[in-house]
Amino acid sequence: MVCMNLPKHLHYHVENVYLVGIIPGPSEPKLHHINHLLRPLVDKLLQLWYAGAYYTKTAEHPFGCLLCCAMVILICDTQALKKTLCLPAITSLEGFCSFCHLLMAQLANFDPTTWIQRSWSQHMQAALAWHNAPLELERDVLFQASGIHWSEALCLPYWDPMRFAVIDAMHNLFLNDLQHHC
Repeated sequence: MVCMNLPKHLHYHVENVYLVGIIPGPSEPKLHHINHLLRPLVDKLLQLWYAGAYYTKTAEHPFGCLLCCAMVILICDTQALKKTLCLPAITSLEGFCSFCHLLMAQLANFDPTTWIQRSWSQHMQAALAWHNAPLELERDVLFQASGIHWSEALCLPYWDPMRFAVIDAMHNLFLNDLQHHC
């Protein structure tokens, strides 16, 4: 994570970057198991959103200031995006796109006016249904129907996965990931 309030030339200096976590190997966790890695970050972000952190003195505020914080953008490769948002894998026949309901069978559809965008309310409804299902079998059925799991990021009151998620340019262009994304 980086602080976007800093001047642009300071955003990515090592001292200004916060490493949230590293997914342990040798294999990746299942879609909904990523929540165990997200939970500590979400807890801290909730604390900083509601109560903030008070600094008694800073260079620009000699009498102190209150710092509030939010995660307003998630930039990652397609695979990490799918896991964080708890969407089906890009190889899925249904719902391969993170932002619309285009099906794999419609991959040759290049008319964006026909792509039905995913909405926050639909995403949240499907995620809550999955989260509240008491049995793993029920969760599997719900996931097959909607392609959505619960994500701990949805605990953030302002988080809209359809608006705040971005596939980064490095993976899009340089690593040729764009071919797997609409």
